[in-house]
Amino acid sequence: MTSNSASITYKEEAPTNYEPTRYQPNNDKKRMSSSSSPTSPPPLKMIARSKKAVELIQFPTTSSPETKRTILSPTSSSFHSLSADGSRALIHVPSVGVIVRDLDDEPDPAPPASDSPPVAFLLGTEKVQCGYWSPRGTYIVTWERPVKSTDGSAPPPNLKIWSGSDGTFLQGFNCKPFPKKLSSENQQQASYVQWSPLQWNTDEELLFHCVTNEIHVYPGTVTPSDFRYQYKIRVPNITMLSVSRTHLLCFTPELKGAPARISLHQHTPGHIANIASKSFFQTEECAIMWNPAGNACLALTQTTVDTTGESYYGSSNLFLVSTSGVTPVPLPNKDQSPLIQDVAWNPHPTKPSCFALISGKMPAMLSLHRGDTGQPSFLFGECHRNVISWSPHGRFVAFGGFGNLAGNVDIWDRNKLKICGSLKVGTAAVGWGWGADSRVFGISVTTPRMNVENGIRLFKYHGEKAWDDGGQYLPNQLLQSEFLPRKWGVFEDRPQSPERRASTPQRSFSGREEEKKSTGAYVPPAARRAAGRGNSLAERMRKEKEEKTAGAMRVNSKNSGGIPGNSRKVPGASGPPEKSKSARARERQKAAKQRALEEEKRMALLKEEQERKAKQEKEAEAKANVDPEKRAKKIRKSLKQIADLKSRERSELNVDQLNKIAMEDELVKELESLGL
Repeated sequence: MTSNSASITYKEEAPTNYEPTRYQPNNDKKRMSSSSSPTSPPPLKMIARSKKAVELIQFPTTSSPETKRTILSPTSSSFHSLSADGSRALIHVPSVGVIVRDLDDEPDPAPPASDSPPVAFLLGTEKVQCGYWSPRGTYIVTWERPVKSTDGSAPPPNLKIWSGSDGTFLQGFNCKPFPKKLSSENQQQASYVQWSPLQWNTDEELLFHCVTNEIHVYPGTVTPSDFRYQYKIRVPNITMLSVSRTHLLCFTPELKGAPARISLHQHTPGHIANIASKSFFQTEECAIMWNPAGNACLALTQTTVDTTGESYYGSSNLFLVSTSGVTPVPLPNKDQSPLIQDVAWNPHPTKPSCFALISGKMPAMLSLHRGDTGQPSFLFGECHRNVISWSPHGRFVAFGGFGNLAGNVDIWDRNKLKICGSLKVGTAAVGWGWGADSRVFGISVTTPRMNVENGIRLFKYHGEKAWDDGGQYLPNQLLQSEFLPRKWGVFEDRPQSPERRASTPQRSFSGREEEKKSTGAYVPPAARRAAGRGNSLAERMRKEKEEKTAGAMRVNSKNSGGIPGNSRKVPGASGPPEKSKSARARERQKAAKQRALEEEKRMALLKEEQERKAKQEKEAEAKANVDPEKRAKKIRKSLKQIADLKSRERSELNVDQLNKIAMEDELVKELESLGL
């Protein structure tokens, strides 16, 4: 499981110029043992990119209490990408190209000198803008800006596939659009792979290439020659596809009045079957998140403008897409606001699937939902949080308030449904993520988002600080940090330590931590604010913003009416308070305005119906004056076109083509009435 932290791309030209040479991995180098003893796991590692170098950090263990650092590149880099198992990393150095480093090697006690440049693994990749590994690390995909040919010939390919073992160029395609997710703050590998037009399924059995209005399906094994697609899928106006092990999801945005559409397909060698689809309006983008099994996904549709005017950030909708259909996910926030802060699946591959959701305005509602129906099963409460981060084993889930929030984090035990601990970061964190052992949560402050207080800090799952970089990247030297992922089973899924359960902060039903009464010396009111115990309005509002949470509760059929946003009449309870005279007047004005709008719509529809009837009468008169032979010829031509449309799959047809097929019976009757 990959634990990616957010990152910011920073491009800086290297000061030296030289001819790149092919990098050859040192196969004679001693491989590091997967464990120092039969029972101890491998050490936890992180890759850190700064303006000066790219280094691999190996954190202390019981057998090795010192932090080890290995220089992977002594010069600045523009981006990096890790393989799915965390064994290799590709790093782009603008003046050299793409280099590849083996991260399982023993740390080099004598790192290369700063004046010795790295050597290129992929030749001619100095202008590459992004790159990623295939799911099993067999291939590398790179993208660079397209270049126009000067002699009028076909432009050279800018989307390229390389061999991950020796760096040989295999195939190239032309791709103009830049992967959109690279421009966002959370530049995770999974994000821009999803928006790439070139994707493998999880087993690398098939390769999908998204082109204009079509998806070309190639064999998963890429060869330098005689590489052709086996078959193609017709999807008009497709802009994005996402592939899992056995399924494929396509997204088509709104275009010329036609609604946006998502469709789920099941792919097997030589066959693609359409399983479920849904059309909707007010959608500009769609983000896809697959569950660990790859047979269902969450589709988060978004638009930049909220037509209701309730949200400055636009509107969003969340759908659960599975073999049983497309189901809207209920949002249990008290205002029923369509604003979705974050959503993420539990990554555990064998347990029943579930996902966490943060929805609504601040303070937002934190909830846990079933993966088969999308219904809420547990409410964590309301709090100022906007980020969800699951541990790789799915036992712990962290809810963070990053970006423009204070940076506080709550960590919950998914199995116990109890809080483990809380972190008060106190700074604007940019990157976050779990270590591969699911015991350590890392937070980083990176540039250019933050040009002060750059650094990395690690915390244990119960909130205790575990490690920091000692100010190495101050003030603005850190570009990105990311934990190395590991294969499932390398680290054991460990529960909370018994000695830590007693020290876990207990919370009352209201969600607040139980505070012990202070028995210290008396502090006068004038000095309480300096001591952090002020009673002013600003102090009370600040405390309410950071600490007020709604109580956690399970959700079932008996208490579903108690979910915020769901109304339920309680027998014997008093009704709502009587409204004021001005409020009743405003309601009457609003109702009158609504009736006027409805009447205006009714008159517009009546006028439209009259115009339609007049147009039909004119068409009938025109048909009466048309030569029967010419009309019969035109009808036969239309029937031939309808027969061609009926031979195609119904899922490939647009609205106009379906309407044309529906007119077949009417055309046949008209042809019979002509008597020719």
